Amino acid sequence: MPRKTVDGYSLDYQIVQPPGAAREPIVFLHHGFGSISTWKDFPARLAQQVRRNALVYTRAGCGQSDPLRAPRASDYLFHEAEVILPQLLDRLGLDRVVLFGHSDGATISLLFASAFPDRVVQAVIEAPHVIIEEVTVCGVAEVARRYEQDPEFRQRVAQHHRDADGAFWSWAQVWLNPAYRSWSMVDRLERVRSPLLLIQGDRDAYGTLKQLDLVEG
Repeated sequence: MPRKTVDGYSLDYQIVQPPGAAREPIVFLHHGFGSISTWKDFPARLAQQVRRNALVYTRAGCGQSDPLRAPRASDYLFHEAEVILPQLLDRLGLDRVVLFGHSDGATISLLFASAFPDRVVQAVIEAPHVIIEEVTVCGVAEVARRYEQDPEFRQRVAQHHRDADGAFWSWAQVWLNPAYRSWSMVDRLERVRSPLLLIQGDRDAYGTLKQLDLVEG
């Protein structure tokens, strides 16, 4: 798979080019310990259906991209949106894009759309985090216990990462840090100008419909 170096890290990426593709490409942004492979064939199927090219990439610390050299900082979502993603798009020659973000990727999508409103045509925002809810902390704590105690679950995670422990714990430890409980990006939302399709499951273990209420608010 091709790679681009951004901010000192070599990032794994894939470009899907269905026949007849036109208009701006879709950029897929994975969840907290996701990767290109955790999307399975969804980006390719969606790209083909809507006849757009697609960029799928793995953030540093996950998948086959370079492992992190230090723990994630509490502002890592802002850094991904305001430093990493725009540099990656520039190096791939992509100006205006459609975003499809899930969980952490959805938050990064909103932050990118607020920082670079002229670059976002529209965005699909699936299960975003714009504040930290109690259910979010409980959900992360539960999946952390599962990762520690369930070898089969650890093995499934490991199938997608060259450093599964690094990918998982670099995500979980930020969200479980008590100092992170007051984190919010609500003040950035008023800068978002692109149309949004907001998706939130009513049985999501990591967030409630309050997240969408705040985005719409």
